[in-house]
Amino acid sequence: MMRKKAQIVLLVTALLLVVAAFVRVPVGPPADTRMVLDHTHKIYIAPACFEQSASTNYLTEATLGEALGTGYEPESACTTVALEPRPLSLWNIVLQTIGLRKDERYA
Repeated sequence: MMRKKAQIVLLVTALLLVVAAFVRVPVGPPADTRMVLDHTHKIYIAPACFEQSASTNYLTEATLGEALGTGYEPESACTTVALEPRPLSLWNIVLQTIGLRKDERYA
């Protein structure tokens, strides 16, 4: 009887690991994602889009949470696309939550 319970526990654990590895859910960027604020144009820019932006020299660095709190608009479609939710496996979400993996999708 105990052997059968152990097999069931092992099977359920294996099934959960497979689901966690392959099920992907869309996850948006964290609030501490780095952004550039252009105070002249009242826009925020994703770092990946900065080189192609028409920004002024009145810039500061901020987080996404701070940028959204200003009421500023995204600089371009590039910034909007850069901040769209992206699929992430449940396993990676758990690893990020406990601090064993860094989310580099929005860097």
